[in-house]
Amino acid sequence: MSPARRPAAARFTREALADIREAVAWIAREDPAAADRLRIAANEAARAIGEHPLIGPVRTEFAPEQFRFFVLRRFPYLIVYEPDQVPPRILRVVHASQDLAVLLAELSVDDA
Repeated sequence: MSPARRPAAARFTREALADIREAVAWIAREDPAAADRLRIAANEAARAIGEHPLIGPVRTEFAPEQFRFFVLRRFPYLIVYEPDQVPPRILRVVHASQDLAVLLAELSVDDA
C-alpha cells in the first residue's frame, strides 16, 4: 500500500507573489525577522488552503462568491483565492486596512 499523498499547496499567481514581495520588503525595513515570519505564514497558508480549499469564508461585499478569504495569523493580511482550481489559486495578498472593495474590484467571474 502506498502512503497517502498530501494535497498540493495552493499556487500563488504573479500578482500575489508581487503582493508578498512588496509586503515583505516594507516590513523588513523595520523588522527583518517579522518579514521572514510573514513569508513563512504565507507559505503555511498556501499549504492549509491546498489541503482544505473551503477553509476561508466567502466575502461577497469584497469579491464575487467564487473567491474566498484567508487571514494570515499574526499579520493584518488577507489571502484572496479561488478554491475551485486544482490546486487552489491565490490571486492576491492584501493588507486588511486597504479598501478591499476597490482593490479587488478587478476580480470577476471570468477569473475563475
